[in-house]
Amino acid sequence: GYSETQANNLLYRGGLSIYTTQDTQMQKVCDSVISNKAYYPITTQYSLSYRLTIIDKKGNTKNYDENTLQKYFKSKEDTFDLLFANEQTAKSYAIKYRKYILKKTGGTMEGESVTTTLQPQISFVLMDQHTGEVKAMVGGRGSKTASRTLNRVTNSTRQPGSTFKVLSAYLPALDASNMTLATTFDDAAYYYPGTQRHVSNWYSSGYRGLTTIREAIKDSMNIVTVKTLEEVTPKVSMKYLKELGFTTLVTDSSLPANDVTLATALGGLTYGVTNYEATAAYASIANGGTYQEPILYTKIVDHDGNILLENTSKSEKVFKESTAFLLTSAMKDVVNYGTGTLTKFTTSSMPVAGKTGTTTGNVDAWFIGYTPYYTAGIWTGYDDNTSLSNTTYHKIIWRTIMERIHKNLKVKDFKAPESIVSARICTKSGKLARGGICDCASGGSTVRTEYFAGSPPTEYCDAHISVNVCKVSGEIASAACPKEKVKTTILL
Repeated sequence: GYSETQANNLLYRGGLSIYTTQDTQMQKVCDSVISNKAYYPITTQYSLSYRLTIIDKKGNTKNYDENTLQKYFKSKEDTFDLLFANEQTAKSYAIKYRKYILKKTGGTMEGESVTTTLQPQISFVLMDQHTGEVKAMVGGRGSKTASRTLNRVTNSTRQPGSTFKVLSAYLPALDASNMTLATTFDDAAYYYPGTQRHVSNWYSSGYRGLTTIREAIKDSMNIVTVKTLEEVTPKVSMKYLKELGFTTLVTDSSLPANDVTLATALGGLTYGVTNYEATAAYASIANGGTYQEPILYTKIVDHDGNILLENTSKSEKVFKESTAFLLTSAMKDVVNYGTGTLTKFTTSSMPVAGKTGTTTGNVDAWFIGYTPYYTAGIWTGYDDNTSLSNTTYHKIIWRTIMERIHKNLKVKDFKAPESIVSARICTKSGKLARGGICDCASGGSTVRTEYFAGSPPTEYCDAHISVNVCKVSGEIASAACPKEKVKTTILL
């Protein structure tokens, strides 16, 4: 009910008390780790932002920036970008450019701004998944030189890469499409339907054939993820994503550029997402399927003690508790055996679940994960989308921060809801394992114990078959093959 002027006056001169959700000790841990250069690649650089305003000899005002600066030096040097080994070198180019412009125009300088920024950059946010309270937040690395500068947690939209697979494809698959962690898809050559656009896996070792959803989450498999979303449908996926608090997605499928597509399975989005909203969405998995709107303060009180604003996290049940447990179980595998092993705690046995993400060309690198206590998301990359030479250091930063924050907390595991049951299944069919068949398969046993919501499968594996093979030819044995040369093999 206040005008902008009234609100500004109150904030700056009204003697307000603002009760933030920030935990100062947790914030100190985050600041100390993220400001420690030892955790970053040796190739730390400085980017240059530049603004120059001059009045030329005719009295006209002209403006120049880092883009015109770059264009000028590109004409002088074979290669030139806006990344420099140190601040001094960056500023020296700004000085050279200013001198050139003043000489060329014969004008006088009206104003100049030279800013250098450490690269690669980073953002980190820590939330209590049970309350929605943001306990700590780092919007970038480097010295703070002003207030209300760029906060990369809340204001930078980036492509989320594989961190989006769990939210866009697997969550709705388990929650609304009658799939399980044992559901299998064929990891084989695949094109987006109706196109010649080939979907590639990040690994270069060919294809892995029949694969369960659990394995696909653990190893971040692209083709299986897109096939999963194809069955879920992008429309159903978008419904869940909106309920999980994402505000930057283009949900109008009639627009030429929109996110109601299969590319959303892999985090290929029109504008990207913020770390703030992505971490809050993961917090809903850690919170048993209940989305807690993230909040930064709880109340604002004036100098007389009157409460002007009260802020509570809005709560919404988005998906089943059993779905949350199944996703958590799969993402524990990511940390223990998959692409996120560097985030596993080394100082305690505290369980961690989460998902890695690296975008095309190594432009963005993510990890969003959680314990039974807190959820945290980390992003790193260059502000100008330069490719990263190292896509692992952010995982060590995430682990280091979280280990320190959990140092004095009791180790406990994620609690399974009563509806969860387990069964021994075959990972090639997703059905109940057949003794003497699935455990004797060529290439090794395909049997594992899997969790299910409600009831396990009732059908037995039909993906394997017992075959008599001739040892001489390696082919199926015919009547002409001597009995002593016949062996029984379990094949797909």
